[in-house]
Amino acid sequence: MVLIPKKESLQGIEEYRPISLISSLYKILAKILANRLSRVLDGVTGEQQSAFIKGRLLMDGVIIANETIEEVKRKKSSAFIFKADFEKAYDNVSWEFLDYMMERMDFGSRWRGWIRECLQTNSVSVLLNGSPTKEFVMTRGLRQGDPLTPFLFLIVAEGLNGIISSAVSKGTFEGITIGKGEISITHLQFADDNLMMGKAIEENVWTTKCIMKAFELVSSLKINYGKSSFIGINVDNLWERGMASLMNCKLGSLPHKYLGIPLGADPRRISTWKPLIDTFKRKLSSWKGRLLSFRGRITLINLYCPAYQYS
Repeated sequence: MVLIPKKESLQGIEEYRPISLISSLYKILAKILANRLSRVLDGVTGEQQSAFIKGRLLMDGVIIANETIEEVKRKKSSAFIFKADFEKAYDNVSWEFLDYMMERMDFGSRWRGWIRECLQTNSVSVLLNGSPTKEFVMTRGLRQGDPLTPFLFLIVAEGLNGIISSAVSKGTFEGITIGKGEISITHLQFADDNLMMGKAIEENVWTTKCIMKAFELVSSLKINYGKSSFIGINVDNLWERGMASLMNCKLGSLPHKYLGIPLGADPRRISTWKPLIDTFKRKLSSWKGRLLSFRGRITLINLYCPAYQYS
């Protein structure tokens, strides 16, 4: 396992990302299982999940979120968004909960046994200052760098979708209705990036807190409230601050970044595009003095100006 820094100025061990260097033989076996698993995930995960599934795109959730915000503003109704940040999401996954979710999804005992073998039979050592430490056995978590990890995490994340759906069906959580068909939007997921969206009533906020706590207890995925945000739309400032205090999280505002894209931003304003322009200038400056072919320029533009920025 190698510790990769998440950013330039590091303050503590939690700001490193553990990446597993896996043997070639295991990676081949895991890739075979991952390919099989990827074929069935579309049928066992909710439509709110848009990560790692064929036919679903990162932009799906972003577009829905932006359209929902615009609908709330147009109707002059009130709503809230809770952006949940999981603390070390992949590292804290409960294997027992993963097995339970696979059983609920009707995965066979043989398949579940294979997954348990992949998780439980590996030992890990940390590469520290170029030298490996003493090996230890993992008891929870999914290794980043394992081909199975993204798909197994989606199975775990489906547990949160189930809890939210149960709350909606019991009438304890009320989402935001949009469109002529009065479609209710309650939450959006992209792996460990989650948005809860509902009508701006205190009962909804209490239910949101209960949902997050319930999911933490069963999955071992703890919400990092210090990095999570509560955003009110067309609500009283005092109520908004009170609900953020209730959730014990930061008070956010629109526009707010989700998956690197600003939600609720006005595309006609220059300020909306300034982060993209600054990033583009910064990346171009590193290429100063180098001769790029026409194809190289096109590749650079496509890399740092993805299509979703213009949608």
